Amino acid sequence: MVYQAPYQAKRVGKFSVVLYDMCFFVAITLGVIIAVSGNKDSDVDVIWVGVFIGMFVWIFGLVAAVLLSKGRVNGISEKIWCIAGWHGPDMIRRMVNKEYEPEWEPGHARDEIRALLRFDMISAPFGFLIKYIIPGVLLLLVGLHLARTLRSPTTDMQWSGICWVS
Repeated sequence: MVYQAPYQAKRVGKFSVVLYDMCFFVAITLGVIIAVSGNKDSDVDVIWVGVFIGMFVWIFGLVAAVLLSKGRVNGISEKIWCIAGWHGPDMIRRMVNKEYEPEWEPGHARDEIRALLRFDMISAPFGFLIKYIIPGVLLLLVGLHLARTLRSPTTDMQWSGICWVS
């Protein structure tokens, strides 16, 4: 279980976890669709509109999930971490980093600084990048390539006789 959804559901409730995950998926997808819908490649304003709409939906989903959460967690910051945290990547970091230092645990300042300064250990930004940055960048790259391909089809796409652009 890399995603650790059962762990999250036990702590803040299944509805909050599903609500946040769906809002995050809608936010990233809607943001990319809006960002690539510009008329030309230099249409930077549309990209920023997509980014801000995606961020709004994401933050709305996080706030709603925190407010509707039920479970064993009491503090706001702990609820946010249980809902939006990168528990799966932290599990991977724990397994890898314990090979080099058996007492290593994520979240402890001393251990995190040690992981940040050593090249053979995985540091804290790994989880944030895996959960939030990389999926958005990859989806944006696929969307930009698809939009560019559909606007100006190459000879590779004309073999089937389908007119891709009217």
